[in-house]
Amino acid sequence: EHLMGMAVFTSDPAPVAITPALAAGLPQAPALVARAIADGRGGGQFLRLGGAPVHFYAVPLHGDEGVIGSLLVVHDAGYITAAVSRSWGEMSIRVLVQMGLVTLITLIIFQRSVMKPIARTAAWMRDLRNGRVPHDGGLPESEVLRPLAHEATTLAHTLAAARASAAHEARLRETAESSWTAERLA
Repeated sequence: EHLMGMAVFTSDPAPVAITPALAAGLPQAPALVARAIADGRGGGQFLRLGGAPVHFYAVPLHGDEGVIGSLLVVHDAGYITAAVSRSWGEMSIRVLVQMGLVTLITLIIFQRSVMKPIARTAAWMRDLRNGRVPHDGGLPESEVLRPLAHEATTLAHTLAAARASAAHEARLRETAESSWTAERLA
């Protein structure tokens, strides 16, 4: 399959016989042929022939006196490049879709577990600051924000006690029985 042609070489760099399709692109023996003749073993190599990827395979030819030449078989390897390009294209689409899904899921989880509890805590603290009594369900039950919720609750209790103390002081002042007299402050 994908056979481009064959050539027979001796120790001379010019081919003894060659397929007409290879004659123009292969005027002399590649280094692979000389290696096959010298080592007495076959070997293959991917190269380019006329800009196209090809696979050369050289097999030594044995005679009565030993290795007398080499047979070079040339296969078109362009289908390999096309298959690799197609695989990369398909894989890239899959990876992009998976990355999009992971990003979307991460954003949804972040929104639900971090942003939403922070927004509820901020609304709870805004109500507290404006003098409205926030309901206890306003603080998030998130494990991540539990220390913040604890501090916000402590702040709410302290603020409520300070407001009650200020209201008590205002009532005493109206009755002229202020607990903050000059003698008491001294």
